[in-house]
Amino acid sequence: MKFIYFVLLLILLSGCHYVTTEISGTAHDLDGSIVSLVDIEGKTVCSSGIKNGKFDMGQTRLKETGYYTLSVFTGKNPRDFDIYIEAGKYTIEIPPKESDYLIIKTNSKTQNDLSAYYTFEDSLMYSFHHEVDSLNAQVGDPKNSKLSGSEFDKLLASLRSAKARERGAKAAIMDMFVEKHPQNTTVIPHVISNEDYISNPMPYYYVFNKLSPAVKNTDEGKEIGKVLDSLNKAPGNP
Repeated sequence: MKFIYFVLLLILLSGCHYVTTEISGTAHDLDGSIVSLVDIEGKTVCSSGIKNGKFDMGQTRLKETGYYTLSVFTGKNPRDFDIYIEAGKYTIEIPPKESDYLIIKTNSKTQNDLSAYYTFEDSLMYSFHHEVDSLNAQVGDPKNSKLSGSEFDKLLASLRSAKARERGAKAAIMDMFVEKHPQNTTVIPHVISNEDYISNPMPYYYVFNKLSPAVKNTDEGKEIGKVLDSLNKAPGNP
């Protein structure tokens, strides 16, 4: 009887396509924080505490390769990073600056393409982030509670304008990346899916149509392409 159960277990496991990954790294000045790998359903797959500037999740078996979130629980809000996981080893450095992307050493081409994009974006988005952060600080500053109603409304309008420029810059930066690094565009459909493309689809549709047929015909490419095509054919769009 035990033999039959063993055979059934082997049959069950043979139908599961698990991948084994190993994740460790460094995080300066974040001792006591928790680093977690979270799947697309929001479930924590594995985690590790940061001690002496290091963390180690060890070897983890995942049900599938794909995009996950590396979440660093520190302070009031977690720092979430988009990451592509497949079989292999990942050595990750969590940057001290919250707006910067992870520094990752891995043999995964998809993750290296993702790192190339986010590093490129970080290098150009700094001034936009800085403006929004500065205005947010001014809005939350107790001293500004003494401003007149019209003066405070003007400050809020400046913040809204800065946020709009920040959103608009992302599509332009994505377009620049596609032009400069056409060999690293496999991740662009995924990056588009993380943006607010629904409210303003045209810039992202323009970027998407610059991608190669091979990238457009990936599962994620087909999905985002269909949505963008539909949005740009909707009434009110040219």
